[in-house]
Amino acid sequence: NESSRQPGRAFLKKENHHLPDESLGWRKKCARGQNRLKLDRLLFDRNPSVVRLLLDNPRIVERDVVKIASMRPANSLCLHEVFASRRWIQRYHVKVTLACNPYTASDIALACVPQLMLPRLR
Repeated sequence: NESSRQPGRAFLKKENHHLPDESLGWRKKCARGQNRLKLDRLLFDRNPSVVRLLLDNPRIVERDVVKIASMRPANSLCLHEVFASRRWIQRYHVKVTLACNPYTASDIALACVPQLMLPRLR
């Protein structure tokens, strides 16, 4: 059931529990930046525009993207940003994580499944 896998409004309203008092503009600025501590905290952000900027940041590595894609509960729009990123959707572990996350939209998860290796599917 798709509706049972959607996070509640209270969850989505609190976009970043690691940086609760920071504005969206400040978080976007930090997502473009070089400070690794701030980038690590922004990995938990639930705003798709912040996630998109993080995915474009050259300091972000595959481990970070897998962390974003594996979050539970997750904002499905953030997971869509990971899927839409040409740089990161080519990575096998990112595809596996998206396919295995129950909060990923069905069409995205199904698009990842044909590219998974047989042992992973079992």
